[in-house]
Amino acid sequence: MTTAAPGRAPFAFAALAALALGAGACSRGPEAEFFGVRLGLSASDTRARFRPTGEGSWVMRSVPSPALEWSGSSPGAVPSRASFEFHQGMLVAARYELPGEAPAARGRPLEVTPSTVVSRQAAEGGGVRVVVLSRNCPEHVAEVRGLLAGAAKP
Repeated sequence: MTTAAPGRAPFAFAALAALALGAGACSRGPEAEFFGVRLGLSASDTRARFRPTGEGSWVMRSVPSPALEWSGSSPGAVPSRASFEFHQGMLVAARYELPGEAPAARGRPLEVTPSTVVSRQAAEGGGVRVVVLSRNCPEHVAEVRGLLAGAAKP
């Protein structure tokens, strides 16, 4: 019978645990932070880190999936609206309604990384809708595919 060298068993266990935790259906990516929020945060961390300009109010909804929604109430609030969607306790989608001149509204129409898709689309009144999605979440797989398919068209 063989045994692991002293000190190796805890390391091996920690490595396996890290792989198991990182291999979840919705995993967090390091990129795409908007207004202090990035994918992978909990609902309480999302609310605590969110940094809009101006005042607003929060509403929690649970149907069709858990989400926090923020609406600006002061003139010139940026974003004017934001929605944060959660799966397995982690932020997997963020949606922002911005004025066209907002810094976060500027950028490529579609940015793709191994873990994230960021879409910028023109909205009514000269605004821009920014959508940040986890590519690894089964709740948003169809939306991600649609965005990627739209980008592939000439």
